[in-house]
Amino acid sequence: MIDYRQHPEYLALLETVRMFPQDDAPRGILADWIQEAGDDDRAEFIREQLKNPADVRRCLGAWTDSLPCGRGDEPDYCEHCLMAVADEVPPILIGFESYGYRRGFVSEIHLECDPFLSHAAMLFGRYPITRIVIIGAVFGHPQGRIAHWDLGKTLLERFPKSITDRGHWGGYNQRMTTEKALAVVSEACISYGRELAGLPVLQDH
Repeated sequence: MIDYRQHPEYLALLETVRMFPQDDAPRGILADWIQEAGDDDRAEFIREQLKNPADVRRCLGAWTDSLPCGRGDEPDYCEHCLMAVADEVPPILIGFESYGYRRGFVSEIHLECDPFLSHAAMLFGRYPITRIVIIGAVFGHPQGRIAHWDLGKTLLERFPKSITDRGHWGGYNQRMTTEKALAVVSEACISYGRELAGLPVLQDH
């Protein structure tokens, strides 16, 4: 099998996936193209996840020489790591906790605040990210009812006004649930990263 990852058609199709990460059609088209290029495993991985959109394969940020994560033998962690990242292994960066493969591609990243701010343009320029979890940004009440923002609010204040003006976090209050607070931070991060990478604004953000 030839290395197709620098083929102009592949790169153009991958760019469409990044531009429209909520749309399954470009992912399916890319899976077909990848199969025609001879990579049946990668194509099947994408199709398998497209059939199960709730399926998230997590890959830890600690890599080994043979597998992208050191937990490949545990079913909760990307037992098909090599298929999942056949196109490109995510970078090894201090402060990263894990990557999540949803609908065939890296779509979710758990990381600390500073590495996100430093590498957002690169990450969104490579992957169709739809969820960001900033480690330590929001601590929940033991019953999950009330969010304690900690550095989450400080993070939002570091984004440009063009981002915060169109966000949903202006109505922040002490009664916001942890789930909502995490969603608010994720939405802001996605808007910020996509703007840096020159990608269009997502319709529901």
